[in-house]
Amino acid sequence: MSQGPRLAYIGGVYDLHNLGDEALYDATKALFCRCSVLKFPRSQRLVNVAKLFASIRCALLAGGTLINREKIWLHLMTDYMEICPYFFVFGSGVAHPSFWKDSLRDWKPILQRCNYIGVRGPLSAELLTDVGINRVEVVGDPVLVFAPDSCENFDL
Repeated sequence: MSQGPRLAYIGGVYDLHNLGDEALYDATKALFCRCSVLKFPRSQRLVNVAKLFASIRCALLAGGTLINREKIWLHLMTDYMEICPYFFVFGSGVAHPSFWKDSLRDWKPILQRCNYIGVRGPLSAELLTDVGINRVEVVGDPVLVFAPDSCENFDL
C-alpha cells in the first residue's frame, strides 16, 4: 500500500465474490496509486471509524450506478463530506429516473459540493446537467484501466 495521502473509497460490496465491485476497487487503487486507498463500504457505522483517521483528507464515491439509486449512498456522501475536505465522484453511473425513483433533486446540493464529478457515460452526464450540475466529466468505467492496449493477442 502506498504511503501517500489516505483516500476513503466509498462504494461497493466486498469479499462476497462480487467481481464487479472488486475490480472497481482494484482499478481505483491502480489509478490513485500515490494514495493509500482505504475501503469504506456501504455502512454508516464506518463513518465513525473514518473520523478516527484524522489524516483522511479526501473521499471518493466510486463504481456502480450509485447516484439516484439507494438513499444510503446519498447519506454516506453527506456524512463523509463532513469529515473529508475533498470529495470526488469517479466512475459512477446515474440511475435513470424512468427506471428508478427520481431523487436527483435531493442529490443536487451534495453533488454541487464535490470537487470533481466523473461519471461513466454521456447519459449519466446529461442527467446531472439537466438538474443543473454543470461540472461533470465523462470518464468511463474505471475497470477499463485493465483493458489491453490492443486486441492483437485475442483469438476472435
